Amino acid sequence: TGASDDLFDWDDGWRGRAQFVVGQQHDDVADFGIAAGGSSEAPPFAPDPRIFYVTLVGGNGAAGKIGARFRGASRGYLRNFVFLGFTAGFVDIGGAATAANLTATPPTFSLANSVFGQGSAPVAWPTGGDDASDGDLIEQDVLTQPARSNQVVDPMLERPFDLLDPSWMPLSGAPLGASVAEAPSEREGD
Repeated sequence: TGASDDLFDWDDGWRGRAQFVVGQQHDDVADFGIAAGGSSEAPPFAPDPRIFYVTLVGGNGAAGKIGARFRGASRGYLRNFVFLGFTAGFVDIGGAATAANLTATPPTFSLANSVFGQGSAPVAWPTGGDDASDGDLIEQDVLTQPARSNQVVDPMLERPFDLLDPSWMPLSGAPLGASVAEAPSEREGD
C-alpha cells in the first residue's frame, strides 16, 4: 500500500497469476490502482493474466485517480475485485483493441463478479482519459451488464481509508460474496 505510482502494473505479454491482493492509495503520491496493457494497440504479445480476490482502495479525496486503466490490447480473466474510493472513476478501458476484447463473444478480456464502491468520490465512472480512442465504449454500460455479476454498491469494509490502521474486512451484511466467481484454475493452453 501507499505506492508512489500504480498499485499494480503489468505490460506486454504478462500472463501471470495473482490472488489475494490488497492495495491502498495515499492521496498525495498514487496514480492508478491498476495500470495495465501492452505498449501499443497491437503488441507482439498481449497481456493475458488470471487474477482473483483483489481489493483496491483509492484516496477517497485526491483528484484524478482511476481504479484501473486497461489498454494496449489487454486480455485477461479478472474476478472478485473491489474498487473503492477512486475519485476519477472505477475502470477506464483505453483503446479499440481492449474495448473489442471486452465486448467480444465470448470476451477475451473479462472483469466480473466484482464490486464497485464510490465512497466519497465525485464520479463513479471515468470521463475523458483514453475514452476517445476506445470506440466510445461506455464502461458503465458494459461492466454493469447482468451477465457479468458486477455490483455498484458500498462494499462495507471496516476501515478502508485509514492510513495508519486500515482494515479491509467486510462488515456484517456486506455485499461481498453475493456474486463470487469460481476459484481460479489453469485452463487448457495456459
